[in-house]
Amino acid sequence: WVLGPRHILDGDYIDVDLAVYCTALSVARDGDLQAWPGKLSLLVGHVLARPAGTLGILTTLTGGAVVSAGIFASALFIWVRAAGGRLAGVVAVVIAAANAPLVMLSRNPSFYAETTAACAVGMAGVAVALRWRTPVALLCGGAGVGLVLLADTRFLTMGVAGAALVLI
Repeated sequence: WVLGPRHILDGDYIDVDLAVYCTALSVARDGDLQAWPGKLSLLVGHVLARPAGTLGILTTLTGGAVVSAGIFASALFIWVRAAGGRLAGVVAVVIAAANAPLVMLSRNPSFYAETTAACAVGMAGVAVALRWRTPVALLCGGAGVGLVLLADTRFLTMGVAGAALVLI
């Protein structure tokens, strides 16, 4: 429904953001990283590049958003479970699922869904470290901060804040 007016009804019109993400994915798929858009996550581009070679760019972006929604929901459950208990985790996932733009990020197929999923997983790791403070939990926290930084360098402030919370 979102892409129909852009590609079926009026084939010569394309959203600028969608064009950037399609270009980035085709660049990653073809291995020519010199043309990579600097603001986008190279990690997400590498993850999606392999399926884009066989499935196509739009199918890969859409499928990545669906898979990322599941990862996001799982990470949200772990995050809230660590902070407030099992019932709080279930309630958070149900509420988030009721808000389709939050879960699916349906503005356009893009890297936003994967970046959001990576950030949710990263912050879940930090929440686990804060809650349980075992060596494994602290490793999850450090890995979480690293994942946020790999997902998108613009989240540097979130990563630094997460690291500071783990060290406190």
